[in-house]
Amino acid sequence: MKADLWNPEPERDRGRCAPPQRNTAKFVAETRSQFPCVKDVGDNKIRFGKHRGKSIRQIDQCDPGYLDWILRAGAGGAVVVRDVKQFMSFMHRDDRINK
Repeated sequence: MKADLWNPEPERDRGRCAPPQRNTAKFVAETRSQFPCVKDVGDNKIRFGKHRGKSIRQIDQCDPGYLDWILRAGAGGAVVVRDVKQFMSFMHRDDRINK
């Protein structure tokens, strides 16, 4: 299954996170150059649970359902929920925020 710039699909590799896809990196670089004041929180690390120590972007690549769970359960506190919402908005995935 191939992913394109606007609809990246996570690649699964026996429970391990796949490296970030090139199209995601290209999208982030283009967005940063167009809107330098927008903070990308994708590099912020999660400090709890099964993905402890991984960045929000890494988790989105290998287990996007985990980010949905964080939003539904309010896991990790208000700051983590805010960062996940901001990341999804930054990546144009607003439809997943209000699930």
